[in-house]
Parts: sequence; C-alpha cells; structure tokens
Amino acid sequence: MAVLAVAAGCQTAPPHSTNAPPHSTNAPLQAVPASPGAASNEPANADKSMVLKEGDTLKITFPGAPNLDTIESIRIDGKITLQMVGEYDAAGKTPAAVEADLKKLYGPQLVNNEVSVTVQSAAFVVYVMGAVAKPGKIVSERPLTPLQALIEAGVDDTRANLKAVQVIRTDSAGHTEKFKLNLHKVLHSQTEQMPSFTLKPYDTINVPERFNFY
Repeated sequence: MAVLAVAAGCQTAPPHSTNAPPHSTNAPLQAVPASPGAASNEPANADKSMVLKEGDTLKITFPGAPNLDTIESIRIDGKITLQMVGEYDAAGKTPAAVEADLKKLYGPQLVNNEVSVTVQSAAFVVYVMGAVAKPGKIVSERPLTPLQALIEAGVDDTRANLKAVQVIRTDSAGHTEKFKLNLHKVLHSQTEQMPSFTLKPYDTINVPERFNFY
C-alpha cells in the first residue's frame, strides 16, 4: 500500500478541503500521451461557469459580424487582444462573464448583439522544483498525475528523494496545504499502486535531494 501522508497546512485549510486524498487504484508508470483531440476540445465548452486562466484558448464568435470572429490564447498577463477593443482582461472570469462584457463593449457596432465564447483548449499548469532536470512551469493540455509531472520535468531517481515528494497547494483565499507523497515504491515495485492523488492547476511539486552517505 503506497505511503500517502498529509502534512498540516501553513494556514487553516478551507472547509471544503480534505485532509487526505481518497484511495483508489490508478497505476501509470510513465507519462501517458494525450489522445488526439480528447483533452484539447472537450475541457469545458459546455461549462460557462469555469474560471479562465493563463494558457486557455478562447474561440470568440459574433453571429452578426463574422469578420470579428477570433481565436485568442490568454497571455501570462491574463489579457487577450481584440479588434476594436484592444487589451481585455479575460483571466479570472468565466466564459459567460466574458460574453456579457463583449456584448457591452461591442454593442454600438453590432446589429445582432450576440457573442459566443467557448474554451477551445484549457491549460493545466503546475510547477516543479528541486531535484529535477528542468525545474519551473509545466503547461499541459490535460491533467497530470504527480509522477507524470516529474517525468515531464526530468526526474533523476539517483538524485531525487522520491519517498518525500511534497505538493504545495494555495487556494484563492491564501490558505496553503502541503501533501507528502511516496513515489519511490511506485517506481520500484511491481505491485505497488499509484496514490490516488489529484493535482490541481498551479500546484507546486517539490522534489528533495537524496542524501548519499559514503
């Protein structure tokens, strides 16, 4: 049974947080490539309540003025650039809220005051630091497991202490939780199952160095 311990957060966790992820079986041993079109086109086109973030790609259509139709990716500053409007802050808003804003902004120029905003692809961003070859930001078009994120970052099993991988999560209210994962057994046992821990966007994964004693 995989070791999955949860350390206390730096601050009190919000009421909806759980102290430990639920247990289930899920045992990928290498990064699994995304199925063509599966993750990029389905994330939340039907969900107008999702919160947009850096890296998300929006398809914006104007039924009454197709010359204004555009596909824009939200930049690191949270903005997109639109014809006749210029810079627009999209990050932190929902597609429905963006639609309402654009109806107001383009209202005087539109005969048919209809705007449709859909998410063409949603970015999954996590950060990896510590004993990996490529520390920094990882941007994926699909959710990643902790092990997949480490493989993307170039984990070195001879250098990294995979028994004490730490995931740091901070919510919008500033509450921080820390989770400790043992991924060593997953890599070195034929029967060990992957801890059913789900990463969330903007989690930070810290991989400590392994100390070798000679």
